[in-house]
Amino acid sequence: MGDQYEVAADQCEIVGRPCAIPAIEWHRNRLAGCAPDDALRREYHAAWLRWLEHPDEPGARPLVSVVIPAWEAEAFIAESLRSALAQTWSPLEVVVVDDGSTIPLARTLAGSDPRVRVLRQDNGGVASARNLGLRAARGPLVHMLDADDSLHPEAVAAKMEALRRVPDAEVAFSPRKMIGENAFKRAEDYEPRALGAEDCPTRDLLGTVVRHYPFHTSATLLARPLALEVGGLDESLERVEDTRFWFQLGAAGAKAVAVDRPLSVRRLHAGGLTEDVAKMEYYKVVVALMNLRDLLRTPALWPYVAGLRGRVKGRAAILANTDDGRIATLRAEVVAAIAALAARGAASGRSSGPCLAALEGYWRGGAADTREAFEGILAEPVAKAWSDAAAPSRADLEAHLALPAARTRPSLAWLYAWVDRQLVSPAAQVRLGDLRRLTEHWRGHPYRERWDSLARLAPLGHRLALRLERPALGASRRVGRLRMRLRIRSRLRGLLRREPPEASSELD
Repeated sequence: MGDQYEVAADQCEIVGRPCAIPAIEWHRNRLAGCAPDDALRREYHAAWLRWLEHPDEPGARPLVSVVIPAWEAEAFIAESLRSALAQTWSPLEVVVVDDGSTIPLARTLAGSDPRVRVLRQDNGGVASARNLGLRAARGPLVHMLDADDSLHPEAVAAKMEALRRVPDAEVAFSPRKMIGENAFKRAEDYEPRALGAEDCPTRDLLGTVVRHYPFHTSATLLARPLALEVGGLDESLERVEDTRFWFQLGAAGAKAVAVDRPLSVRRLHAGGLTEDVAKMEYYKVVVALMNLRDLLRTPALWPYVAGLRGRVKGRAAILANTDDGRIATLRAEVVAAIAALAARGAASGRSSGPCLAALEGYWRGGAADTREAFEGILAEPVAKAWSDAAAPSRADLEAHLALPAARTRPSLAWLYAWVDRQLVSPAAQVRLGDLRRLTEHWRGHPYRERWDSLARLAPLGHRLALRLERPALGASRRVGRLRMRLRIRSRLRGLLRREPPEASSELD
């Protein structure tokens, strides 16, 4: 991690992108910009200002609500509740949502603590229960907690400190400790990802979510207005609703900060929601399609399409072969979104070409059944969409390179295809300055030398450039790199045989 990326403190190790504006100024400006009728946002920023302006007054601290959804959780709810009430942070309330348990939890928890409220609803699933807790919470900040998990006493205080130091972040999380096992998972098999790495949510929340699960629900503290602004959790999802929720937060531009200490405990046990593997896989396909559809509908999010490939690709068989009505509907919505890419791009001043190139990566490579599955769904609509795609412009380059996600290899897949098309198009006049910018951006990447050589030779014409590049390929001393270059050359030859879109005049 670089010095500009790391935010550290003596007592609380915080990982995240720092805010350029002091906390008091940040919240004061945001409060002044709130709409008069946006009571939740006004309350959120006003609560922070009270604490920041009077840090030594306990009564000036924001109220934090711990929301615990529970269904048939008598075996664990007492421990979970004790851990919430043991928090060193004050003021604090705990909202327990009984999701239609056979034995009402109000009877079990009666008189436990005046800070505890127990709400009851008919069984509607974990997303519905969490949403009820979010709506009923009185605090401007909410800490999530599952009924079978528990919190370290400093969990809330440490995350509040993180949000105080990085005021433009509205999500704070920490690593988790795992205990127990079920039929499919064991705690000892869990390996936490390093905070601050390229795929850390603190760098780019959406860029992380499209590639893997970012953080555990019970390890998360967030601004209540943010959670409600994205509509809460999707109540139509019986599983994987948290992944969809993190995606919505990332798509809304939410910034995350982390505390580098394990401050929550996740318990694996028989009967947990994750134990039904078939249902989990089904809803992972549903959520992946929902996320892909939403990315395709939003031009500003097109650079993330390539990153989602792995989450979709691993479930190609279910995606292609199921007769399930919901998946069929989502497939149709994805196809419709592909057909509308050119129109959306034109309206926003972007080319749909980079997005289409990223989609082509969904079925190229990998196992034969994966290729067949995606070719059957995406190949035809993508091929049709290419005919309407405008050539990429410098505005596309600027937009993609400005995103944190564009610094990771999966998100650069579209860029390889774009430059390939520009180089092999007879009409292309690729400026050396543009190619130099790309090669600088890819410092240390295996493609770097290839772009350098092509950039030097581009003015001579695309066919001559490819011919003159062969000595450079043959001079490679590393067998692995030589093989990669030969594959790249083969790919370029294939592109020469197809009709690429016209090059943008903006690159002339």
